[in-house]
Amino acid sequence: MFDPRRVYVARSRTPLFWFDPVTGQTLVIGDLLGPFTVQAQFVLRDGNRPALEVPYRIDADFGLTSISDAVKQRMLAAGYSESV
Repeated sequence: MFDPRRVYVARSRTPLFWFDPVTGQTLVIGDLLGPFTVQAQFVLRDGNRPALEVPYRIDADFGLTSISDAVKQRMLAAGYSESV
């Protein structure tokens, strides 16, 4: 965890993933471009690649206001109603 959180800049479109802990599936929920806040860094088990933990308020951050209802239901089923 970073304390305080850090600001990174995506200079080209970078996928924003969400890991569904119920199914173990990783979903692309949008793209980042420009500055974004990071709260932690970790290594993905799949491919041993570095990744950043980005806080996301559902239907509020990064202009991602059209995530499908099916994905929102999956987030809710995983226990996330406001942010992931």
